Amino acid sequence: DNYCNTLRSLGLELFVLDSDPKLADGVFVEDTAIVTKEQAVITRPGAESRRGETKSVKKAIEKFYPDLKIISEPGVIDGGDVLQVDKDIFVGLTSRTNQEGVLQLSGFLSPFGYRVNPVTISGMLHLKSGISYLGNDTILVVKELADIELFSAYKKIVVPENEEYAANSINVNGKILIPNGYKKTRDMLDKHGFSVIELDVSEFKKVDGGLSCLSVRF
Repeated sequence: DNYCNTLRSLGLELFVLDSDPKLADGVFVEDTAIVTKEQAVITRPGAESRRGETKSVKKAIEKFYPDLKIISEPGVIDGGDVLQVDKDIFVGLTSRTNQEGVLQLSGFLSPFGYRVNPVTISGMLHLKSGISYLGNDTILVVKELADIELFSAYKKIVVPENEEYAANSINVNGKILIPNGYKKTRDMLDKHGFSVIELDVSEFKKVDGGLSCLSVRF
């Protein structure tokens, strides 16, 4: 599809998992794994109905990270709540991610110099529903998250009202992928010098999914 073809055109090698009709949300693969340069962590998704998704993801990722770690009960964490900015890992505390999940993640990543920072949010499914890291010390963020102290060190592009869905974007080898149809956000990114590609993900929007949700990139 267009999403996969775009990632390939930007130089990524794709490993596509088989779909499982019993796992309706399996397409949102990002929630099942958190991957840094040095370590991979298989999550324990906050929605019990999604926990079966981790099996195939673990099998695929352990080829590259044989020493991968696994979040265990009572911890829960969704990859959609995890924003990585260099050595800072911001984790949203939401209905899908709890403090125990954050503590376990910190234990797995702190030996490699990562700082895991919990972020209390409300009103959105995941942290990355409202924020993305664009590169160049710049975040794309919804108004509700823009004033959080943890993000004070970053330059901010605040998504205009009624275009909040565009806050979920991804940087792939210097290109910023955003959902199509959000002209004001696109114009702001262009003005700040970012190279933008728009993709149609309207079908995923209907079920609270965004661009970042559809892949685990490492």
